[in-house]
Amino acid sequence: MNDLSPFYRFKNTTWLAVLLVLFVSCSVVKDYPVRKPFVYETNIELETPLTTVERKNLVNKLEKQLDDSIQVRTIEKLVGWDKGPRLFYNVLKKPPVYDSLNADKSLTYMKALLNAEGYYRDTSRYEVKIDSIGDQYRTHVNFRVTPGKLFTLDSIGYTIGQDSIANNFSEDHLENLTRQSLAQSYLKKGGPFSKSLLSAERDRLTDYYRNNGYLRFSQEEILVVWDTVGQAFLRPTLDPFEQAQQLEALRQRRLNPTADVTFRLRASKDTMHLVKYHVGNVTIYPDLNKDTAKYEPIIRHRRRATIVSYYDQFKDRPVTENLYLRRGDVYSQSNYLRTINRFNRVGAWRLVTIDQIPRGTTDTVDFVVRLTPAAKYAIDYSIEGSNNRGNLISQGNLFGLNLNLQNRNFARSANQANTTFRFGSDFKKEPTLQFALGHVINFPRAIPRIQQLPYAIRENARTSLVLFGNYLKRVDFADVKSINASWGYEANWNNKFLTIRIPNVEFTKVVEGPGLTDLIKKNQSYRYIYNDGFIISSIASLAQTKSKILEKGRGNYSITDYKRIGLEASGLLAGFIKSDFLDSNLYRFIKLDVDVRRTYSIRRSALVFRFFGGVGYELDTVKKYLPFFKAYFAGGANSMRAWQLRKLGPGSSKLSTADTVAPYRFADMQLELNGEYRFYIANYRGIQINGALFTDVGNIWYLRNNSDFENVKEDQAGQFKLDKLGRDLAVGVGTGLRVDLNYFLIRLDYAFKAKDPSQETNNQWFTNWGFGKGQESGQFQLGVTYPF
Repeated sequence: MNDLSPFYRFKNTTWLAVLLVLFVSCSVVKDYPVRKPFVYETNIELETPLTTVERKNLVNKLEKQLDDSIQVRTIEKLVGWDKGPRLFYNVLKKPPVYDSLNADKSLTYMKALLNAEGYYRDTSRYEVKIDSIGDQYRTHVNFRVTPGKLFTLDSIGYTIGQDSIANNFSEDHLENLTRQSLAQSYLKKGGPFSKSLLSAERDRLTDYYRNNGYLRFSQEEILVVWDTVGQAFLRPTLDPFEQAQQLEALRQRRLNPTADVTFRLRASKDTMHLVKYHVGNVTIYPDLNKDTAKYEPIIRHRRRATIVSYYDQFKDRPVTENLYLRRGDVYSQSNYLRTINRFNRVGAWRLVTIDQIPRGTTDTVDFVVRLTPAAKYAIDYSIEGSNNRGNLISQGNLFGLNLNLQNRNFARSANQANTTFRFGSDFKKEPTLQFALGHVINFPRAIPRIQQLPYAIRENARTSLVLFGNYLKRVDFADVKSINASWGYEANWNNKFLTIRIPNVEFTKVVEGPGLTDLIKKNQSYRYIYNDGFIISSIASLAQTKSKILEKGRGNYSITDYKRIGLEASGLLAGFIKSDFLDSNLYRFIKLDVDVRRTYSIRRSALVFRFFGGVGYELDTVKKYLPFFKAYFAGGANSMRAWQLRKLGPGSSKLSTADTVAPYRFADMQLELNGEYRFYIANYRGIQINGALFTDVGNIWYLRNNSDFENVKEDQAGQFKLDKLGRDLAVGVGTGLRVDLNYFLIRLDYAFKAKDPSQETNNQWFTNWGFGKGQESGQFQLGVTYPF
C-alpha cells in the first residue's frame, strides 16, 4: 500500500485541479443598465499582411484611440463569491451605455493615427452585435481596420544652410554638422513615412546642434516638407515617350506609395538662434536655503568656478568636480544635463537648478548653479527578516530590528556615510542571537583620482570604505565574533559592472560550545573549518548584461544574457610575512566563481537557464579546506531547491544529515545548472501572479579527500572525480508561484528529489517520490525575488 501512495496522492491532486477549473469563470457584470445596450466587449481586427510583431504594435496603438465611452475596463479578481465560489475571474462594473456616436469618434481617432503612422489609404468600419441574456443587452463592437499600403520614404534631403545668415555665423557650419550626424538618423530610404519618426528626427537634429554650441536653437527652427504626389508628375510634357514614362512611374507609385522628405531651416530675421556659444563664468551656490539672506556670503574664486557660500557646509573641490561646464569650451546641452544629473545623483542636495544666462549679443553664456542641501542626518528603523545563507553557525531565518543613521555630507565632501545596528533572533527554544554594527562611507568618485583610467570608467567610479562587526550566538552550540574591513571601488559602463575590494580584511573568532565540540569529535575535518580565521584578500568581480529583441515566426521575443566572473585571493602576499599569528590563523586560498544566465522572454512568459561554477583551493596543506564563511553549499531557496539549506553533498556521500552526525554540508567546489519556465497566471488589482516549473542539477565537492564523508564501501565519496560526475549530480524538479508586489517579489516553491546521490546507486532515482512529510520527499521553499 505504501508503494501506491504517490499514485493516490496524484489522483487526489488531479481531482482538486478539476474542481478548481469548474470554479473558474470568464466574467461577471455588475451595475449594468437594465434592458439597455451596454458595451460588453470591444475588438479590433486588423486586415493587413503585416508581420505578427507589426500587427500587435499597431493594434495596441489603435486601442488607445478608442473613445473612453466605448472602452471596456474589467477588474481581474483572484478569488471571490458570485452565486458560488469563483477563481481567476473578471468583473465588469458599471459598463457604459452603447452610443454609435462614440464608435464614430473612435473611427476618426483611428484614421488620424493611421495617417500619422504612414497609412493614407485606409478603410475602416465597425460592426455591432447585441446578445440578450436576461435583462442584459450585451453589445459587442468589432472594428475592422484595413490600413492599406504603407507609404515609405524615397528621398531624404537636408537643406539647412541659408544665404541670409548673419556675418557672425558660418552658413556652412550647420550643414557640416548635419552631414556628420547622418549615421544616427532615424530615417532610412525604404523606411516608413511616419510623422512620429519625422518628429524624432527633427528633435535629434536639434539636440545635435545644441550639443555643438547652438544654445538657442529649437525644433521650431526646422521645417519638415514632404511630397506624397511627386512634383515631376505635375510638370506637363508634349513628348509622348516622356508621357508614357510618367504614367508608368505614376502606376508604380500607386502600387507602392512613397514620399519625399526635406528638412529646411526656417527663414527668420532674428539670427540669435544661429550663434555658436561658448561657456563663460560659472557661479555655484552650494548651500542655499530660505534663510541665506540673513548671512553674509563667503566668495571664493576657483579655477573652474566661483563659489558663493553662506554656511561653509561644503569643501570647494567636491563641489567643482561635479561640473562638466568648463570655461572656454563650446556649449553642450548634454554637459549641462550631465551636470544636473551628477549633482542629483550625489545625494547631498535635495534641489538642483542651473540657470543659463547668455551675455547680450555676444557668443558667451554664463551659468549659475543653485544647490539646496538635503537634511544632513536621517534616522530610520525597520523590522526585517533575513536568511543567513553565508553563515554555517546560524540556521534558517532571523527576525530583528534594524537601526540606520545616515550622514549625507560626511567630512563636508558630499560623501554618504551610513551607520547600521541590527539585533536579530530566530525565536527558537535554543535561539540564535545576532548583534551587528556596521559603518560604510561611500565616496562619489575614485580615490585616489587616477587620470589614466578610461574616461567612461573614471566618470562612473565610486569608492567605499566598509567597517563591520558581528556577534552571533547560538545557544549551546557556538559563539562567533567577526570583524571585516575593506576598501573598494565600483564602476559601471556600457552594461558592465566592476567591483574591486583591495584590501579585504576579515577575522573570525569561534568559541566552541558543547554542540560544536560533539560535532567535531564525530567529524574531524570540521576542526579545520570551524576555527578562528584570518583573511587578507583581494576581491574582483566583473558582470555584464546584454539584451536584444528578435523577430521569429508569429511574434518577437527578447534574449537577456548575464555573465559574471569573480576572483578572490587571500594570503598570497601576506604569506611571505613571518608571524606565528599569521601562520596559525591566516587562510591562504584562491577562489574563482562563474555565473552565466540567459533569459528568453516571450510575451508574458520566460524561459531562464543558469550555470554556476565555483572552485576554491586552500594553499595550506594543514587546513586543507576553505573556511566555513567562504565555503560553497547547496540547497535552500536559491540553490538545489529540493534540498534543505546545506543538506546536499558532498558528492555521493551517504553520511546522515542528522544534527548529531553531520548536519551541515559545505565544500571547496560547486557546479549547478538550473532551468526555469515562468508563465503568467493572473493579475489581481495590480498584483501579478506567475507560475513556474523548474529543475535544478548540481552538487558540491571537496578538492581533497575528506575521510569524514567516505562511504562504508567506497573511499573518496565527497571528493570531486570526473568519472563520478554523473553519479554525484543531484536532480530536483518542482513548481512554484511568484507574487509580484511591485516593490518586491514573494516566491513559493515546492520541489522533489528526482535523483538523490546520497542513496544507493541502484536507488538514486525517484526515491520517496510524491507528496509526503519531511525533506525525504518534497521540500517547500520561501524566497524573496527570483533565484536567478
